[in-house]
Amino acid sequence: MQLPKTENKLSRVFYIPVHILMILSCICYRLGVQAGGTDNIYSAFGYMIPMIIVIIWGWMCRIRISQRKAGDCSVWIALFLIILIFLGWIRDHIVNEALSGSIDYAYGRNIIRFLLYGELIIVIGIAALSLELAVLSPAPSTRKAGAVENMISLTTMAIVALIMTNEIHHRVLSKAVGTIGADRMALYSDLELYGYKAGWGYYLAAQWCCACLVGAAGILAVYCLRKGDWNRLWFPGALMLISLIYLFFYAFGVIRDSFRIHDFSVVIAYLTMMVVESCIANRLIASVKGYEPFIRHSLTPMSIHDMEGNCLIRSDTFAGLESYISDYAEGDICILPGGRRMMCRTVRGGRVYWSEDITGAVRLIDELSNTADTLKDRNVTMREEYRSRYRKKTLEEKNRLYSLMQKDCLEYIRELQNLTRMLADTDDREEEKTLLERMTVIGTYVKRRNNLLFVYESGGRIPPGELKLSFLEMLSSLSALGVKGAINYVVPENMLFNHACESFDSFFVIILRYYRNIRSVYLSLGKEADHHRLLVELCFKEGMGPTEDDYASMEDEGEGIYLYSKEIGGAGL
Repeated sequence: MQLPKTENKLSRVFYIPVHILMILSCICYRLGVQAGGTDNIYSAFGYMIPMIIVIIWGWMCRIRISQRKAGDCSVWIALFLIILIFLGWIRDHIVNEALSGSIDYAYGRNIIRFLLYGELIIVIGIAALSLELAVLSPAPSTRKAGAVENMISLTTMAIVALIMTNEIHHRVLSKAVGTIGADRMALYSDLELYGYKAGWGYYLAAQWCCACLVGAAGILAVYCLRKGDWNRLWFPGALMLISLIYLFFYAFGVIRDSFRIHDFSVVIAYLTMMVVESCIANRLIASVKGYEPFIRHSLTPMSIHDMEGNCLIRSDTFAGLESYISDYAEGDICILPGGRRMMCRTVRGGRVYWSEDITGAVRLIDELSNTADTLKDRNVTMREEYRSRYRKKTLEEKNRLYSLMQKDCLEYIRELQNLTRMLADTDDREEEKTLLERMTVIGTYVKRRNNLLFVYESGGRIPPGELKLSFLEMLSSLSALGVKGAINYVVPENMLFNHACESFDSFFVIILRYYRNIRSVYLSLGKEADHHRLLVELCFKEGMGPTEDDYASMEDEGEGIYLYSKEIGGAGL
């Protein structure tokens, strides 16, 4: 099945009947004028038919124009046209009533003046909206208002404000001298007939309307120039020229009532509709027509169905896929043979089915899956390799640290091994105690000395608190042996590793040599000008003292107290 052609459908449903109705409304208007008033059936049909045409036209424009903002603009134009025709109908009725004497002439003229204000404002609005429609038609729906739209709006509002304040300055319409009878009404223009004359504001409004038409024609001409297709413009341009001439002649009073085909408001409505329709027909305004050849020859297989499932139109490439849409629901994914899939979406009035070629996507997915498996296997291999390297590096680091430990403390480690064997071989309680005491002192030293080595490997320098903890742990071990201890540690900054080791080694050598002969020990480490000073004060038991080798390096302070002093480091600390 085929989708009915848009052009033929519009011709049947809209164009041909509208042409007949337009001619019929003009005939009714002339018959009403010849009947001598507006209180007749001819005059009523002469205005009601155009209003019905405009209502239908506005509704169809909103449906057909695909650009949302342009469609909204066409609806506003249709609304303004309806108001303009209605105001013209009332104005003609008031004029006939006033000229026939049914109502006071002065009272009727005041009403007509305000109706003229309204008609003039509506005409200006229609002209501005027509220019806005020409600006929006080629633009996407997401386009925001720019400088052109702002200029149109500001100029229109300024002229409208001038018209609405005419009662103050009388620059748009002013009262004419005298009155005109009904027998002479065909010899004068509208303003003269209503008892008014035009001011410069009236002609300014007319010139703005003409400028909007010229601007719209210029924008459409630029659009055709870019597309390289001037044939689109000649018919809309001819209608715009006719509208421009009509506005010019009407504004300057050239058109008289004796040879009018219809009222000014109705003529403006007809001309506006014809201009917009000609733009739609020549694709100057995007509309939902002319898509059948595009769909039929599309390389993408697609099919459009109504809500009952009847096929309206389909592309030639959709042949052979009809059997897959019988039980297809929206949102489902139907995989077809040959690496294709069927998709469906609900649109206004029906559904759209189309098929997509996903062979490339399937191939890419397979390649990605194979790549993922390869990377997974490679990742496992690399993880195992990393673990092996990590274990190797850890072992190497342990060996390196162990070598450093043996290098610095090898003598005392071997002594601990000998003391351990001696402890296992002896049964003498006193000898066991002696061996355990010496093992305690040496073990504490080896532990803290290696800890200083670990800290140095981590940071490069020895924090002040770390060396102090080493001294405190040594004093704690001495306390377990019955030797009291105290410390005064005044080193606020980090120390070099060799200086810290020199301080701790010197203290340990003294303690290891005399821990059985002293009652207490006092340790002091502080910083002097360019070096550190280590002070060790030993309080010997009664009858005991330093050996002859150490006596010269210690200062006897009396009562069994000897002071050992040593300079740690030198210039450059």
